[in-house]
Amino acid sequence: MKEENGSTSLEIRPQAQNRRLFYFPIVHTVQDMGSLASHVKEKHKSKDNRTHVASIARFWDLVEEEALSLLPCKCTVRIYQDALPICDHELQIVSDLVKQGSRNHTIVQHLMDNGAQVMGTESPDLLLEEYHLAKRVMEQGGQSITDGKAAAEILRKRDQFIAERINKTLAAGEVGIVFLGMMHCIEAELSSDIEIIYPIGRPEASQGTAK
Repeated sequence: MKEENGSTSLEIRPQAQNRRLFYFPIVHTVQDMGSLASHVKEKHKSKDNRTHVASIARFWDLVEEEALSLLPCKCTVRIYQDALPICDHELQIVSDLVKQGSRNHTIVQHLMDNGAQVMGTESPDLLLEEYHLAKRVMEQGGQSITDGKAAAEILRKRDQFIAERINKTLAAGEVGIVFLGMMHCIEAELSSDIEIIYPIGRPEASQGTAK
């Protein structure tokens, strides 16, 4: 978040009963795609995408700068992460993706090293359903109208689940940091007492929603 003079100011101060959520819309990289990564690499191996890769790197530099400026702080900070399922090994998932070179999860790890708590964020069943759909679309070389409708419905259900997870686990006086892909739109499902802050701008998919 930039002040009018261009300096960065995202200091977190404890505020009684307020619940605040710092929302970072993100761009997924190949390293974040797990077992789908090989399909993506195969699809793009013949393309010269150096300019695109450089732009993505600059984007993540900005996210890292702004996200790390939030910590350390005196209140409890919870991290909610796109595609991180509620399970018994969230920390291991983050660690594995850091080793694979994920900028997103490297930032999450740095936040955790400074006292933030990573939260299982998503429904494992919905993530698995989306994975199978995405794999089928890649293998068949394109998305049908039916596939598109199915993908949109899964995303809608994921957004509802993520918002409800935040509503239930972010307590009064705590701060949340959420990293979500650009197509997500959770604001309308969040409790009205949660203040949403957009350090690097609001995602286009959420513009025009209630919050």
